[in-house]
Amino acid sequence: MKKSILLVVLFIQALVYSQKNIKINFVNDSKDVYHLALICYTPDGKSQTRVSDLKPFEIKSYSFPEKTEIFIANFAQEAFAMKGNDIKQTGVEPNIILTDKENDTSVKLSFLGFKTNTNDYSGIWQFNLGDNDIVQRVELKKKNDLFCGVFFGQNFCGAVIGDVFKFKIADFDYTGKFVSNTKLEGTFIDKEGTVSKWKALKETENQKPKSYFYEPTQFCRNYSSLEKPVLNLVSGDTVSTSTVDASGTDKNSKKVTWGGNPLTGPFYIENSMPGDIIAIKIISVKTNRGWAFSGRNIVENALETSYLSNKKNERIDNSWLIDTKNNYLKMESPSNGLKNYRIPLTPFLGCVGVASSLGTGVSSRDSGNFGGNMEEKTITDGSTLYLPISVQGAYLYFGDGHAAQGDGELTGNAMETSMDIQFSVELVKNKYHIPRVESNDFIKSIGIAATLDQAMKIATTDLTRWLESEFKLKEPEAAMIMGFSVVYEIPDLVGSNISVTAKIDKKVLNSLQNK
Repeated sequence: MKKSILLVVLFIQALVYSQKNIKINFVNDSKDVYHLALICYTPDGKSQTRVSDLKPFEIKSYSFPEKTEIFIANFAQEAFAMKGNDIKQTGVEPNIILTDKENDTSVKLSFLGFKTNTNDYSGIWQFNLGDNDIVQRVELKKKNDLFCGVFFGQNFCGAVIGDVFKFKIADFDYTGKFVSNTKLEGTFIDKEGTVSKWKALKETENQKPKSYFYEPTQFCRNYSSLEKPVLNLVSGDTVSTSTVDASGTDKNSKKVTWGGNPLTGPFYIENSMPGDIIAIKIISVKTNRGWAFSGRNIVENALETSYLSNKKNERIDNSWLIDTKNNYLKMESPSNGLKNYRIPLTPFLGCVGVASSLGTGVSSRDSGNFGGNMEEKTITDGSTLYLPISVQGAYLYFGDGHAAQGDGELTGNAMETSMDIQFSVELVKNKYHIPRVESNDFIKSIGIAATLDQAMKIATTDLTRWLESEFKLKEPEAAMIMGFSVVYEIPDLVGSNISVTAKIDKKVLNSLQNK
């Protein structure tokens, strides 16, 4: 019996090995490189994968046993099969089944309906790995029929077939689908087989600056990258818009939203990415109604306990009238001691910031390296605010207009009112990490931290670096300028962080030889 079984097995094997092989030629009848991936199932049930990049008009020949099933795989199917999966289980049908009627056969890829992509994707792209802020600029250049670039210091080249771009960097295999001519989405696989997402955006080029008018109808309370942008801006664009006051009241004295420093925006800045700087030129900040309100008491963290323990909690009116003709504010119902008190009208924006991080971000009441609720009264007509960008698109917000304020915003609320504002934006490729302000009269670094001491150190360090890098000063030269010309201010003592600014008058800088 065993001998009969052995003879049957040997007979079957002899049939398998004696099967006729059929030669098949694949012809790339186009002017582009074609990535050919074949998943083949031979009659003995085994599968094998054949992969090659066919140059224009190149012919690739294979030889397979009769009745071999051949699947011409797309990139997703190729990746699926390369992990040892059975593509047949997905329900797809083979493109070709070799029969004994064929000796040699040739297959034109165009005949099968596989189209190459002749679009030119050359240009600057922003490659983003995973759902995080790891972003790099990559310049794609067309070389023959491939697109090549450098990513994380590694050279790569890849072909575009249909709407799919595939390339390899070190031990990572990248596959991306063109959602549009300026957007890629896909996955990459590391050497352990872990699959992660990636995406890329193509930077826009040579767009002429435009002017926009935006009337806000909804408001935000976080410096977030999740909010839908109200406008997409490019460098040089100018926007005229308005802000409501800290309580959510607009220019018509109508409460249109909740309080808590509601923000106008976000404005999406094209081509911006983490590591860039957005320069916000404040063209004008104007009050647009005839009144403001303020706080009544000094914030407790600015006072000693001996004073607080003896407070009488007296109340006076906190409504103010705005006199734009005479350029001051006065109390609407003044107490006897303040009948003749006038405050110069000096409107500015208490809140200007970008998204603090991916996701929800931080409250509109807070501040940090992203800007935010800095209460910096020099953010007004003619000044330029520089903010480090943390996410693609920046997501720029404005709010918390003040008709006037002393240092520290000591009463918790300054002269809170609504504003009409006009600003322009410019993308800068510098590398620094805290907010800066520049006007016709000074340069200023804004340090923001949990303590006064740390905020002072941040501002001092950044302004020193500014002098060394922009004005080409040696360390001791910068020390002399700082030691005898720096002016410190405390814009904000309210909230979880404290702001300290360090500034230098431009009259001092104009005397430098290295500027």
